[in-house]
Amino acid sequence: MKYRIWFIYTLFFLGALISKTTTADSAYFPVLAIEYPPFTTEDHPEGGMLIAELATKTASFNLLPKPVFMPLVRVQRTLQEGNWCTSLAPPLDPQHYPSVFTGLEHLAFHLYRIKQQTRFHWQDSRELQGREVALLRSMEGTIVTQRLLQSGINPVYVNSLAQALKMVAKKRIDYALADEHSYQYYQQKGVLDENLLEASEQTIYQFESRLWLNPECRYSSQIQAIFNSPSPEEVPTN
Repeated sequence: MKYRIWFIYTLFFLGALISKTTTADSAYFPVLAIEYPPFTTEDHPEGGMLIAELATKTASFNLLPKPVFMPLVRVQRTLQEGNWCTSLAPPLDPQHYPSVFTGLEHLAFHLYRIKQQTRFHWQDSRELQGREVALLRSMEGTIVTQRLLQSGINPVYVNSLAQALKMVAKKRIDYALADEHSYQYYQQKGVLDENLLEASEQTIYQFESRLWLNPECRYSSQIQAIFNSPSPEEVPTN
């Protein structure tokens, strides 16, 4: 746990350092993003952990990401209109657009509940039938929601992860769906009392972050080449 938290702040530091040393000579490509701290957030000068990770990949090519924060509805409308370059939210027809993995580790989503003496564990997810779980509105209609509904769990959509976790803390709902990094972030921000909630032992869904590319964007081919090229440690030496 301590290593992961250290990793987050290391990325923030590297992002800030890269920005100072490359800003003058770099071009910028816009990245559509929604507020989802600590990964994408206007509260951090670099735009969050995920934007900092993108910068570590592209900075040596004099190319830097510029996050464009919008509400989800506006992001979806912008993607439909075609006036975009890159996006961390998938287009409605993702099979028609190229994408690259951001390099960030897989995000594991768990259910969070008020801490109890018994293990937060189940043999079959249908054991949770009839319970309610708060999750981000951006997950509506996704495979995550489908899995919850198949298990008889009732999704309740909210506008922010902080809102979902607070609802659990105030016993207004059974569970919240969140990843460990975001949960730790809100704890450190004082949004939640320490050790108030606990995560399920099982993972509901694992998510691998992608950056979606509009082929019409002037930087699309360059970004693909950067992310598809081997990193220095992967290049064989004689």
